[in-house]
This record gives sequence, C-alpha cells and structure tokens, in this order.
Amino acid sequence: MLSSGDSALIMPAKVILYIASTLDGYIATPDGGIDWLTSYEGGNHGYEELMARTGALAMGSGTYAFFDDQDDWAYPDQPTWVFTSRQLETFEGADIHFTDRAPAEMIDEIRDAAGGKDVWLVGGGVLVAQFLRDRLIDEIQHFVVPKALVEGIPMFTEPVLDAFEIDEAKVWSSGIVELRYHPKKSGGDDETE
Repeated sequence: MLSSGDSALIMPAKVILYIASTLDGYIATPDGGIDWLTSYEGGNHGYEELMARTGALAMGSGTYAFFDDQDDWAYPDQPTWVFTSRQLETFEGADIHFTDRAPAEMIDEIRDAAGGKDVWLVGGGVLVAQFLRDRLIDEIQHFVVPKALVEGIPMFTEPVLDAFEIDEAKVWSSGIVELRYHPKKSGGDDETE
C-alpha cells in the first residue's frame, strides 16, 4: 500500500496555455505590444487562480522582451524557462533559465521544478507551436477579447486541426469570453463513424 508521502502518488505538473487574443486571433501588435489587452478593464479573469496553481513558467524570447522595461522580475516565486538562441539580460535574484533546446527536451526539468504545481506556458506563438507539435499542452485557457487588430502576432503560427475538445465556455461581465480545452485522445474512442 502506498503512503500519502509516496512520490508515485504525485501527479505530473500540467502545462497550461493561459492566453488572450483578439477576436481576429492576434496576441500582440506587429511590434509586440499588448496595450490592447492591458488597458482592458473588468477583472483579473482567473489570473490569481492561475498564479496560485503555477509552479514554473515557460516563454519565448519575444514574450520575455515584454519585461525589458521593468526593474524587478514579475514572477519571483516561479522558476522560468526562456526558450531562445540569443543572449539576454536577466533580473537580479530571479530564477530564470535560458535554453536553446527544444521544449520536449526540457519539459521534464520544468515539470520537476514546478514542485507538484502546474506549468504556465506564457507564449509566444512560435513556442506555443513547438509545444503543440510535441503534444506537451494539457489545457488551453483562452480569453477572447472583443477587439480586433487586423494585423499582428498570431496566437498560432502553425495549423492546429482537430487537436482539442472544449470543456467550458464562460462569458465574463467584461465581455471577454473564456474557452477551456483539453487535448483529444488519439485512437478510436474519439473517432466518429
């Protein structure tokens, strides 16, 4: 019989893509700006809950660059992996790991560092595509903001065809629509006749 302290009972950390996009599918302006999102009023849309269950973060270099003008690292309590081939500045005292390896090569290390909590895949589009390609995303929490950019950085940079099933749809009082998805299981159980 396994005891409650047995490591065999610990579930691996889930990778959560918690992300917002415009109605037309963009996550940022062409220059990487997200003023269209940060200026939107109406609550935190589950952000506090996300941070309470997050033990580690993963992001691309473009997303990391968003924090360039900050004096302190925004996530001091979570180790963070930045996927990049460039040399980037870090924040004093922050637990930030820069890697040019593929997500599939790093995911076990990231999950271990999460300490039994989830991993937040912050973005951007190229890194999301790599995680999707390697089937590393366990849940998508997508917020559709009722704005349109017409051009910019898309949420997805590669086709995602029939890979996810919806769990929940919720309309916030702000007008933002939250959609939660989980990956489809491969095999006969999900195939239609």
